[in-house]
Amino acid sequence: MKTKVLVITFLVLAFGLNAFGQAKSESVQKFSGRVRQAFLARDLARLDTGKVGGSIRISIEHSIADGTDVKSFTNFKQAGKWLMRGRTDSNLVAKGNIKCRVTTCTLTSKGMLHNSLYLKKITYGYVKGRPYVRAIHFVDGD
Repeated sequence: MKTKVLVITFLVLAFGLNAFGQAKSESVQKFSGRVRQAFLARDLARLDTGKVGGSIRISIEHSIADGTDVKSFTNFKQAGKWLMRGRTDSNLVAKGNIKCRVTTCTLTSKGMLHNSLYLKKITYGYVKGRPYVRAIHFVDGD
């Protein structure tokens, strides 16, 4: 009798934890999609609604000139203003499928055009079961 109870308890816990892990992945996929949409719309400020977590680190890797610009912000509105400064004619590119693993979502795109800003990677964490952005990495086509 005790063996049956232990086996049933183990199975319930195993399937329950598996379902919990899948729910996190799905919400991260949706969340990363919202980040991509906000980037393409040049409106990162919309991500401040319901924001959890701390500061957001934005990094821009330059493809021609060696170097990376890195800056941290307390909200997406400030981050969006800094990111879009002087980019009125730049193409914003976020092509490819979003692939999420552990704490990072990446977008893959082939080729690179000048005068374009590419969304490459979103690093996230969890607060009370909700994903939040830790960092966003861009590549500038210069």
